[in-house]
Amino acid sequence: MVADLYEILRITATLILYLLGGLFLAGLVITVERVVSLARATRELGQLRVMVQQALSGGNIRTLQADDLGRGFAGRVIAKALANLGRTPEALNETVAAEVELNRPMLERGLNFLGTMGANAPFIGLFGTVLGIMAAFHDMAVAAHAGPQVVMQGISEALVATAAGLLVAIPSVMAYNYLKTKVKLVMRQTESLFREILAYSVDNFEIGHMTGVMASQDTDKVVKIASPAQEVTRKG
Repeated sequence: MVADLYEILRITATLILYLLGGLFLAGLVITVERVVSLARATRELGQLRVMVQQALSGGNIRTLQADDLGRGFAGRVIAKALANLGRTPEALNETVAAEVELNRPMLERGLNFLGTMGANAPFIGLFGTVLGIMAAFHDMAVAAHAGPQVVMQGISEALVATAAGLLVAIPSVMAYNYLKTKVKLVMRQTESLFREILAYSVDNFEIGHMTGVMASQDTDKVVKIASPAQEVTRKG
């Protein structure tokens, strides 16, 4: 019964090595996919900035269509802003903020996995090491006549799990920090572009608001001028 238990520990330690290998491959795939995706988002953002700035300088920002802006993070956010240009600046700002939060997972996809793996892979490896060492000491106890080389070999094999855990964790943490920085950069640049559109919206909203006020005042004057004439007519 005891021998079977230690055999299970030895098998589990081996399975942990395979688990760490699988996690390493998964992290590598996610990292490559995110690097390519964020590079594409940065490139699309640069093209979008040129397009929007040209439209703003030409005064025809409203002619831009959602299909022209792309389906990336920045394209969706800017399309939402352009679709709500007629609203007050406060409403426009809140609408775009909601759109940013809605599409933020598009940029951060897979990052939580990398962060979790970077934080926990060393502990998984350590767990495998502990199991391997327990099995190694059991082998030494069973075959005491074989000398210390039995336990030394088992311990050296068990320490491979710790090394594997670190091998998985270190690149994961580095990739997570790099990708997190790229995500923040894309979001800041998108926000900067939206601020230009917001400034355009504020200017046009103020002009429209003042025009409405002046038209209202002129209407009041017409009413006041017409009123005495109506009263003269009534007296006549």
